[in-house]
Amino acid sequence: MPEHLPSLMIGTINSASYCACPMSYLMAKILSCNRNDVSTMSTSIWLADLTHTGQTISSDIVPAGIGMIAEVLESQCAATVQVRVFKFPEDLAAALEIEFPDILGVSNYVWNGRLSSQFARKVKQVNPATVTVMGGPNCPTDAGEQERLLQENPWIDVFILKEAELAFVNLVNDLGANNMDPAQVDLDACPNLIRLDRDGRLQASTEIRRMRDLQSIPSPYLSGRLDPFLDGRLLPVIQTNRGCPFSCAFCTEGQLFWSKVRRKSEATIRDEIHYIARAMNELAADKRRHDLLIADSNFGMFKEDLDTCRVIAETQDSHGYPKYMNVATGKNKKERVLEAARIVNGAMKLAASVQSLDPTVQANMKRDNISSDQIVDLALLADEIDTNTYSEIILALPGDTQKAHFKTLQTLVDADFNTISMYQLMILPGTEFGSDKVKADYDMTLKYRVIPRCFGTYDLLGESLVVAEIEEICVANKTLPYDDYLACRRMNLIVNLFFNDRVFGEVIHLLRWN
Repeated sequence: MPEHLPSLMIGTINSASYCACPMSYLMAKILSCNRNDVSTMSTSIWLADLTHTGQTISSDIVPAGIGMIAEVLESQCAATVQVRVFKFPEDLAAALEIEFPDILGVSNYVWNGRLSSQFARKVKQVNPATVTVMGGPNCPTDAGEQERLLQENPWIDVFILKEAELAFVNLVNDLGANNMDPAQVDLDACPNLIRLDRDGRLQASTEIRRMRDLQSIPSPYLSGRLDPFLDGRLLPVIQTNRGCPFSCAFCTEGQLFWSKVRRKSEATIRDEIHYIARAMNELAADKRRHDLLIADSNFGMFKEDLDTCRVIAETQDSHGYPKYMNVATGKNKKERVLEAARIVNGAMKLAASVQSLDPTVQANMKRDNISSDQIVDLALLADEIDTNTYSEIILALPGDTQKAHFKTLQTLVDADFNTISMYQLMILPGTEFGSDKVKADYDMTLKYRVIPRCFGTYDLLGESLVVAEIEEICVANKTLPYDDYLACRRMNLIVNLFFNDRVFGEVIHLLRWN
């Protein structure tokens, strides 16, 4: 593994090429129009939530996130805008061979950040007039680290922090009033933005603002915008609420910004579930998806989630969909979570994401307000409703030891979960554990590796882009030497081979009985 994380830049780019342009694409559009029609010219905005396709579709999820941004842009921007959404890099590359958008927005997750950046780089190189916007959770919270991120990606004009819908609307409106010059955008009037000034120094909005009403976001499913992606290749996803009351230090939603949970309307949730179920049912039998992803952080923990489950039970009866639900179940309120699983006829796996059951580790990761007993009890009660269970643990959290890790594993094995997913501590930008200060405080030893399936070669505007996503993980800290880390990894392999999915379930029960 490399000792240093490579820059997002591939090759050496002359920074002047991002500034010089004999005639901007926007000006060319204006000159090609009749002078009397200039006021009615619309702004073209392309939004891309790209997935790697080098080995397979690495992020096989319907791009509902950028779909919601598109709906808000078209319904709330002061001027007329036309928005297109893209998922596959090949489709975006083909469209760019024909024309360039006025604004290109790309998502930034751990599984696609480099791919998005390289597409933005090439577009900016060939057509500097296109305003490049990036947004997503894979961004540091520290100002110095944010500045370094933008300096490593000079082709990104503006980065949107946290929620993007209204921030993008404000950005587009301000760009329209300033000749599409991102350097002139008023950061006092436009929240949630960061950029570099002409000297390469960070400039940030004076306010980070959150939406108060999710009901103001039109549904990209009900508008038909996402119909091209409901072809069976991608996993349909809905979000019934945003936010998380917990403050886990390894998670991007552990920040105070997300602590209040806000919910979409019951009518929209119902209509979206029925819409997706009908779309899946209309596909040929061998093309249908049978699963549904609910992107809530604690599904089943709130009383409204039971209403959502009743709607899902309706579509199970009417359309046979979904047969499986991919959810992160609530970390508390086990009785309500169990009731949710009962309503959907066992389609929902019960998740017990303990990460660690050691009190010191729980305190360090700010997870001591979650009842570990309730989480483990879920597995013991799951057989009553004939549903599967899984748990998650993370190795090398601050304060972790080989003894603590083994004890957590033992407790989960004894609780008889169907599957125990064993992860290593990924250092995510935008989390408390992702800050330089915390890394130093806990004396973390960090290594890097390519994320599985997140790589590929892509032809774009005459250049062959070779891109791989790289994750940073902790392999040792103050309390966990590297040799102990390796011992834990070996134990993880044993659990995965001989315990998970109950492949040797009968043998294990026989040994316990004896």
